[in-house]
Amino acid sequence: MFYSLADGADGARYYDVHSIADMRHERAILAYEMNGARLSLLHGASWRLRCENELGFKTIKWTAAVEFAHAFPILARARVATTRITNFSATGCRSE
Repeated sequence: MFYSLADGADGARYYDVHSIADMRHERAILAYEMNGARLSLLHGASWRLRCENELGFKTIKWTAAVEFAHAFPILARARVATTRITNFSATGCRSE
Protein backbone atom coordinates (compact mmCIF):
# COMPACT_ATOMS: atom_id res chain seq x y z
CA MET A 1 0.00 0.00 0.00
CA PHE A 2 1.38 3.38 -0.99
CA TYR A 3 0.22 6.39 1.04
CA SER A 4 0.34 9.95 -0.27
CA LEU A 5 0.66 13.19 1.65
CA ALA A 6 -2.39 14.33 -0.34
CA ASP A 7 -5.99 13.70 0.63
CA GLY A 8 -8.31 11.58 -1.48
CA ALA A 9 -11.78 12.49 -2.70
CA ASP A 10 -13.31 11.37 0.61
CA GLY A 11 -11.02 13.72 2.59
CA ALA A 12 -8.99 10.85 4.08
CA ARG A 13 -5.33 10.17 3.26
CA TYR A 14 -5.03 8.98 -0.36
CA TYR A 15 -3.56 5.52 -0.84
CA ASP A 16 -3.39 2.85 -3.49
CA VAL A 17 -2.70 -0.88 -3.29
CA HIS A 18 -0.30 -2.69 -5.60
CA SER A 19 0.83 -6.30 -5.69
CA ILE A 20 4.50 -7.19 -5.33
CA ALA A 21 4.29 -8.71 -8.82
CA ASP A 22 3.18 -5.34 -10.26
CA MET A 23 5.94 -3.51 -8.39
CA ARG A 24 8.56 -5.88 -9.82
CA HIS A 25 7.41 -5.15 -13.40
CA GLU A 26 10.01 -3.40 -15.56
CA ARG A 27 7.65 -0.45 -16.12
CA ALA A 28 7.06 0.26 -12.41
CA ILE A 29 9.31 2.85 -10.76
CA LEU A 30 9.56 4.75 -7.49
CA ALA A 31 11.19 7.96 -8.67
CA TYR A 32 13.06 10.49 -6.57
CA GLU A 33 14.93 12.17 -9.44
CA MET A 34 14.03 13.48 -12.86
CA ASN A 35 16.59 14.49 -15.50
CA GLY A 36 19.43 14.21 -12.97
CA ALA A 37 17.84 16.51 -10.36
CA ARG A 38 15.72 15.90 -7.28
CA LEU A 39 12.05 15.49 -8.09
CA SER A 40 10.24 18.82 -7.78
CA LEU A 41 7.15 19.29 -5.64
CA LEU A 42 5.14 19.89 -8.81
CA HIS A 43 6.18 16.46 -10.10
CA GLY A 44 5.41 14.61 -6.85
CA ALA A 45 8.49 15.03 -4.60
CA SER A 46 9.93 13.55 -2.61
CA TRP A 47 8.98 10.16 -4.08
CA ARG A 48 6.53 9.33 -6.86
CA LEU A 49 5.28 5.89 -7.79
CA ARG A 50 4.57 5.18 -11.45
CA CYS A 51 3.03 1.81 -12.22
CA GLU A 52 2.57 1.97 -15.97
CA ASN A 53 1.74 -1.69 -16.44
CA GLU A 54 -1.64 -1.21 -14.70
CA LEU A 55 -4.77 0.06 -16.38
CA GLY A 56 -4.75 3.85 -16.34
CA PHE A 57 -1.02 4.09 -15.58
CA LYS A 58 -1.44 4.38 -11.81
CA THR A 59 0.64 6.98 -10.06
CA ILE A 60 1.04 8.16 -6.47
CA LYS A 61 2.47 11.65 -5.97
CA TRP A 62 4.05 12.85 -2.72
CA THR A 63 4.58 9.33 -1.31
CA ALA A 64 4.63 9.49 2.48
CA ALA A 65 4.78 5.79 3.38
CA VAL A 66 4.81 2.28 1.98
CA GLU A 67 3.15 -0.56 3.85
CA PHE A 68 3.67 -4.26 3.10
CA ALA A 69 0.75 -6.54 3.97
CA HIS A 70 0.14 -10.26 3.62
CA ALA A 71 -3.48 -9.53 2.73
CA PHE A 72 -5.56 -6.47 2.01
CA PRO A 73 -9.23 -6.49 2.99
CA ILE A 74 -11.22 -5.05 0.08
CA LEU A 75 -14.06 -3.59 2.14
CA ALA A 76 -12.13 -2.37 5.19
CA ARG A 77 -8.93 -0.51 5.91
CA ALA A 78 -7.84 -2.97 8.61
CA ARG A 79 -4.19 -3.93 8.45
CA VAL A 80 -3.06 -7.53 8.62
CA ALA A 81 0.58 -8.42 9.41
CA THR A 82 2.10 -5.24 8.02
CA THR A 83 5.46 -3.54 7.92
CA ARG A 84 5.34 0.19 7.28
CA ILE A 85 8.22 2.06 5.63
CA THR A 86 8.46 5.77 6.38
CA ASN A 87 10.98 8.59 6.31
CA PHE A 88 12.18 8.23 2.73
CA SER A 89 15.45 9.79 1.71
CA ALA A 90 17.80 9.38 -1.24
CA THR A 91 19.97 7.07 0.87
CA GLY A 92 17.32 4.81 2.35
CA CYS A 93 14.25 4.54 4.53
CA ARG A 94 13.21 3.50 8.02
CA SER A 95 10.90 0.63 8.85
CA GLU A 96 8.40 0.59 11.75
